[in-house]
Amino acid sequence: MTLLEGLHRRWVVLLRSMSAEQFTRGFLHPETGNTVILQDALSQYAWHARHHTGQINWLRQQHGW
Repeated sequence: MTLLEGLHRRWVVLLRSMSAEQFTRGFLHPETGNTVILQDALSQYAWHARHHTGQINWLRQQHGW
């Protein structure tokens, strides 16, 4: 969790330095071959990160870690 928190803090610094135009840029997804807009990818990652963080915290609570 500490590693993820540190990574996310660094991403915040990077993302806050970007312009609105930069968030509309796309990239080619390596698995699907589809073009993905950065803004959309970030929204999906944010959900995904919260989902897995919730799972980890639940496991920690259940097992007393």
